[in-house]
Amino acid sequence: MDENLGYRSLQEILRQKLHQAILGGQYQPGERLNINKLAKYYNVSPVPVREVLRALEAEGLISFTPNRGAVVKALSIDELRETFAIRIVLESLAAREAGSHLTKNDLKRLDQLIAEMDKTVDTSAWLSLNQDFHLLIYQAASLPRLCHIIVSLWAIARPYLGVFMTEVDNLAKAQTEHREIVDAYRRNDAGMASVIIEQHLTDTRNVVMSAFERAERVKQSLPADLTQKK
Repeated sequence: MDENLGYRSLQEILRQKLHQAILGGQYQPGERLNINKLAKYYNVSPVPVREVLRALEAEGLISFTPNRGAVVKALSIDELRETFAIRIVLESLAAREAGSHLTKNDLKRLDQLIAEMDKTVDTSAWLSLNQDFHLLIYQAASLPRLCHIIVSLWAIARPYLGVFMTEVDNLAKAQTEHREIVDAYRRNDAGMASVIIEQHLTDTRNVVMSAFERAERVKQSLPADLTQKK
């Protein structure tokens, strides 16, 4: 990475790269982020890395602990449950408000995103396309503060969504619901679109929570020395 791009520009590029790496699952919840190793990997000095990690801490993606330094934030099961509870309410609201604002071109683009999701086999790419699908709808609501809150909640929950991708049935059901959402908007039935999105998110929550609970039970059954990260 060329540090001659300027400090602010370099920092923003680095923030974007680390942000995408965390959301894409390159760094897992609970994983330690070594500043010197990251600096070497991205070919920059430790100073912008340290500043970027602090920015990501403010976004809720990173936490700093006394003995381990920067760590990808790991949610508790209660935090995960709360995140989805808020998402369901806010995204249902955004879906209702978007109804009268979505254009024919918007609906055509939603169809294209569904088709792209059908073709992709990459987890990170599918999740990004899924995010683009929902973001297009929510931005149409013309409620920027609401949309900002929703996106921030996505960032918190996304590292846990990989488990949703492990079952073909989950993806098939999600794609069916995506098509039903677009069909509802074509019928000018924003209320139904909102109901489908609420169920869509509830199903996702149930899958993620079940996987989280299973992982916690396995972790608790292991000897303490096997559950500690180096």
